[in-house]
Amino acid sequence: MRFRESAESGNGTQLRPARRTRPAGGSGSRPSGPRAATAADRLDYIADMARQLEAMSADIGCRCLAALLELAQEEALRQRRVARRPPSRRV
Repeated sequence: MRFRESAESGNGTQLRPARRTRPAGGSGSRPSGPRAATAADRLDYIADMARQLEAMSADIGCRCLAALLELAQEEALRQRRVARRPPSRRV
């Protein structure tokens, strides 16, 4: 069993079991909506979130962070275009 320091102990003398993490896909169940989100849908969401975070970062003067988030938004949009492109057929 793995242990980690508790925030209260400060010096590591009091240990508690580490919290178990969930699988990368979430709870393991499929979405119950009318359709599962496609990769393009998720990339749209990521691009939108990156845009909002970029604006927030710029507002508080974090220029480097804003620039990185702008780059992340551009990459998400680029990946979305790739994801929406129909698969090429080779003959």
